[in-house]
Amino acid sequence: MPKTKIHFLAPLLMLVFLGISYGILISLPSVSQFSLMGFIIFSMLLMFYSKSPKTIVLVFGIFLLFEPLISLNLENINSTVALGVKRLPEALIVLFFVVTTIQLIIKQKPFVTSNIYFPFLVFVLLGVASSIRENVPPLVASSGLLLMIQGFLLFMIMSNLDYKEPDIKRWFYTFLCVGIVIFLLGLVDLSFTSQFRNLLNIGHTEYRFGILSVQSVFLHPGTFGWIMAMLTLYCLAFSTTLRHRKYLFLSSSFFAGVLLSARLKPVIGILGAILVVSTLISWRYSKKLAIGFVVFGLILSISVVLFTNKIVGFMMERTESFIVSPDLQENARLALYETSFKIARDYFPLGVGLGRFGGWISTLYYSPMYHKYNLNSIYGLGSGPTTFTMDTHWPHILGEVGIFGLILYVLMIFYLARITLSCFRRMDSPFLKAFSLGLLMVLMENCLEAFANPAFQNSMGCYFTFGAIGMLTAISKKQKSIID
Repeated sequence: MPKTKIHFLAPLLMLVFLGISYGILISLPSVSQFSLMGFIIFSMLLMFYSKSPKTIVLVFGIFLLFEPLISLNLENINSTVALGVKRLPEALIVLFFVVTTIQLIIKQKPFVTSNIYFPFLVFVLLGVASSIRENVPPLVASSGLLLMIQGFLLFMIMSNLDYKEPDIKRWFYTFLCVGIVIFLLGLVDLSFTSQFRNLLNIGHTEYRFGILSVQSVFLHPGTFGWIMAMLTLYCLAFSTTLRHRKYLFLSSSFFAGVLLSARLKPVIGILGAILVVSTLISWRYSKKLAIGFVVFGLILSISVVLFTNKIVGFMMERTESFIVSPDLQENARLALYETSFKIARDYFPLGVGLGRFGGWISTLYYSPMYHKYNLNSIYGLGSGPTTFTMDTHWPHILGEVGIFGLILYVLMIFYLARITLSCFRRMDSPFLKAFSLGLLMVLMENCLEAFANPAFQNSMGCYFTFGAIGMLTAISKKQKSIID
């Protein structure tokens, strides 16, 4: 069978096979369902991934977008299957990494070289040493480590696949089309909120300063805001680089989606990313590009002026909630920041161990650190169903692996940013230059959002940043000056 047909049939056969498998699963006891489901899915994906890895990786990205909604609706049908779907992304990342490594060994191909590998290895060793020193249970430590490094594993996986420019075009335009659908569904959510959310079984509804926080098909408006911010930056990069008006229109539309989410973080992330990247790109190198950024900044400024009253009220609400407080400990996010510095001091230099502070694992297996530092008494940081322990990322790294672990993590991010910037400056293809520029801004936006958001703790965020950088690295791997 020709390779192109395999690319076309792989997703279709996957869906058919999953449907048949699910019919078998629902007739079995819970434990058998979970075990058999895992065996079927992993066997099937192993077969398809070995034949058409780039297609499976693309389908995996689409799955990541809708996994929370799928899991939520499966809860009402079979909670065991829903749990398996929730855990599937991290498990698949490990599977893809193992299969990719084995294939490279069998074919006697070397790993793509990059400066990220040495600090990554040292980072993992620091995390393991910290966990052993603090007697963290192996299950907790290994789960925490996987969530912490999944982005870098995705980078290694996708950088060692045989990506070419048509593959990245297919990847980009697929998610651009999916993003347009998500934006349009956001408008439906805005216009028919009750009916739309009842249809999708989404009970979560938020209002900010009397304005509905649109969330489209996602379970939280923050996710919708981040997706719209990512697409805003990509389309802005394509508009300024390729000078196509359609991308300017799309960028403006997606930015409207950001505003509809009523989230301040993606707005600040967009502005910060534009500022940082425009600083990195010299005026002398590309005056037209710099002018494009200035024009977009003016458009944003005019929008701020036109909606001053709403924005000021919104800012006052957020300021009251996050800054003006009679007691610093009353705010969960600031309490996590303050405590992370205390932990870095008290447990110098390795931190409290993996899965012990600031991440999902520290909540799932409720960490004794929250009791030790009296965080359990703060709303959202207790062991109840409402949790704000994942409201930050950098304190999570600092608390669990210490100051040296944080330095290594930032160093790895720096290397990824340098790869992306080098690709933008040295790629000959206009499409790849635009893609590199958009990806660099998305990475910067994620770094800024990580101050108040678990930006690098979920598979979706890691896939669209680290994984995408891996694709660029795969294309540029023959140009050693770009990836080193």
